[in-house]
Amino acid sequence: MSPTAPHPQPTHSLHDLPVVDISDTGPGRTPLQQVMELMRAHGPALVRRLHGRDTLFVGDLDLVTDLADETRFAKAVGPALENVRAFAADGLFTAYNDEPNWAKAHDILMPAFALGSMRTYHPVMLRVARRLIDSWDRGARAGQPVNVPDDMTRMTLDTIGL
Repeated sequence: MSPTAPHPQPTHSLHDLPVVDISDTGPGRTPLQQVMELMRAHGPALVRRLHGRDTLFVGDLDLVTDLADETRFAKAVGPALENVRAFAADGLFTAYNDEPNWAKAHDILMPAFALGSMRTYHPVMLRVARRLIDSWDRGARAGQPVNVPDDMTRMTLDTIGL
């Protein structure tokens, strides 16, 4: 299979969507808070520009549903995953859409992400998250630093290991 072509970086807005260049905004808000604020100002779809790279953001269920239409859109295997593909072969994240292993993994995993399945996982996911927050609170009271990357990795593994 041929490698995924890099996504073009247009110099103008996509279909007249607002383009917001955030390269010089500096610290202050979390990225999610910033996107929510921008969408309140510009509407539910916008292109965020950071150091010359454009990324489409949508915050509307109908738009997300439209973009998730697998009959019209394919996942992109970007440069980082191309590097992983070199040693990990064609797994769920590294396979191209037309490869048999992607279809197998996709078909196995999709039922786990159905609404009914997610309703079952949600209480357990909350317990795992609360356990992590309690651990951070205990550490803060004891004056211990928090190792966020390690803790988030453990929480992710605990959550997907349900």
